[in-house]
Amino acid sequence: EEMGIKAGILPSPPTFEQVLKYSSSLQNFISEYPQIKEHINNLFRQVKSASRHAGGVVIGEDLPSHMPLIYSGGIRQTPWSEGQNVRHLEPLGFIKFDILGIGMLRMIENAIELVLKKQLSKKPTFGEIKEFYNNNLHPDVIDFDNQNVYKDIFHKGNFIGVFQFAEEPMQKFTIAAKPKSLIDLSVLTSIFRPGPLSANVNNDYLTVREDPTQIKYIHPIVKEVLEPSYGFLIFQEQISLLANKLGKNISLDEANLLRKVLTKKGTGKEVEIKNKLYDKFIDGCIEKNIKKEDAENLWQTFIYFSGYGFNKSHAVCYSVISFQCAWLLKYYPTEWICAYLNEQEEDKRATAIGVAKSMGFEIQNVDVNLSSEKWQPYPQNDKILVQPLSSLKGLGEKAIEQIVLNRPFKTIEDLMFNDNVKYNKLNKKGLDVLIRSEACNSLMDSRFKNLYHFWHCTIVDKP
Repeated sequence: EEMGIKAGILPSPPTFEQVLKYSSSLQNFISEYPQIKEHINNLFRQVKSASRHAGGVVIGEDLPSHMPLIYSGGIRQTPWSEGQNVRHLEPLGFIKFDILGIGMLRMIENAIELVLKKQLSKKPTFGEIKEFYNNNLHPDVIDFDNQNVYKDIFHKGNFIGVFQFAEEPMQKFTIAAKPKSLIDLSVLTSIFRPGPLSANVNNDYLTVREDPTQIKYIHPIVKEVLEPSYGFLIFQEQISLLANKLGKNISLDEANLLRKVLTKKGTGKEVEIKNKLYDKFIDGCIEKNIKKEDAENLWQTFIYFSGYGFNKSHAVCYSVISFQCAWLLKYYPTEWICAYLNEQEEDKRATAIGVAKSMGFEIQNVDVNLSSEKWQPYPQNDKILVQPLSSLKGLGEKAIEQIVLNRPFKTIEDLMFNDNVKYNKLNKKGLDVLIRSEACNSLMDSRFKNLYHFWHCTIVDKP
């Protein structure tokens, strides 16, 4: 009131001085804790703590001379990778990368490990896993036109563990579209996002995919650029290509700049750049005998699709991983399912096991002589999956290590009184879990009447 401004309609956020002067709650706080008043001004707007970017990497020459470095948790880092984005850093001469970590790569590695373990009869080295990848799955080697993979995985809806195809709506869309190439997969995953879905692009795409003769192209160049996506402007790069190929003297650099100003905000000169390139684009289209009205409509399409156009290089890279998953599922289904189960969090594991059973796999209960740290195929039968020791609640990593190192156990005495087993790691609690979970049933001989008797003799009566 003193400032002549009603509550709730301040022209800008109040300054700290205004808050100190007019906030009754802050004044009450200070009167209750007067000892902190002198510290408030010093502490206000100071950085409380420095967080660490999950995958932000700043690269530049002689970094300590040009930006602050700190030690946090024993690791050297720059707060700038967290606090400043690429538009702040690039003008200063730094390069910033945002590196994505994909858990799916661990799943692919685990599947290859299981394949090689079966082939080599021993645990493979990382070098052997990498060699298998390079010889079979590397993008330069794998056949992305292998129609057997598309038919058996993407057409039939056999998606278990396939990257980007975990959700049912996406699966139904893919089954209906019946992709036949890597670009098809990239288009599908780019369409199935909130922006294109809200514009009903998914249903329109399925319609023209069934009958491509419905698509009308205003010029052969437009057909050349948009035919792989069935006439739809799906990828940001298509905007650049059309601007470059149809516009009058629009270089690839200018075309890429157009893509940037249409798809990214905050570059500052958007209107000026758009107007300049708009004129060059319309002039080029008219020279190529495209009606001005059609050229203007195509430009409006650029603006409309730029709101949710996807980056093609990103989409293709992700689709490569999706195809690699599908390839492993097609040719090594048992190992792939095991890798899939190993990757599941506890609350999702029961559902994943149900999916495995629906595919015809049987589940072998935990067995002290068969089970490992992770899910793995049964040695003599690929249709049986062996549940891991790690699935037993109360059995820790160190206890599992002692079991795996010292088996096979022929009798229960081999397990309980073994000179090589460190019982401070496989302690009474661990043995209790093994007996009660029936993981030691193969060691229960005629001396024991039933599971309760077996447990009583080995655990309750154990000195």
